Order: sequence, then C-alpha cells, then structure tokens
Amino acid sequence: MSPLLFAVYTCIDAIVRKIEQSGYGCKIHGLLAGCILYAGDMILLAQTSHDMQFKLDTCQSEIVALDLQFNVS
Repeated sequence: MSPLLFAVYTCIDAIVRKIEQSGYGCKIHGLLAGCILYAGDMILLAQTSHDMQFKLDTCQSEIVALDLQFNVS
C-alpha cells in the first residue's frame, strides 16, 4: 500500500505546489492560505472569482496530465 499512497501524495503535492507558486489565496492572520488538504479532500480558497478560476484551471490541467479524475460528488 505504501507505494500507492506515495504516488497519490506525489500527484497531489504537484498540484498544491503549482497553486502555492501562483500566489493566489486568502490571507489568514498574515499567512497566505490557498489550498487546504484533509483526508483526501482539497479546499481551494481565493479572494476573487478570477483567482478561483485560475486555481481550478491549474488543478484541471494537472489532473489531465496525470490521467486522473476529480470526484465531485
């Protein structure tokens, strides 16, 4: 199970890094929070709809490149 979990972590980490590098997010107590992960879920935070669309597009392109899919249900 460890190799599978590491592969999933590596994929998610790539997405999070791209989002962090964008600089888009919400400041909470002076810290930039743009993406929160918990138990397989991802929460995207943005100040504007433009910023959110950028994040969604970034996630979508990474997911397609990794041949994965989002579960939106």
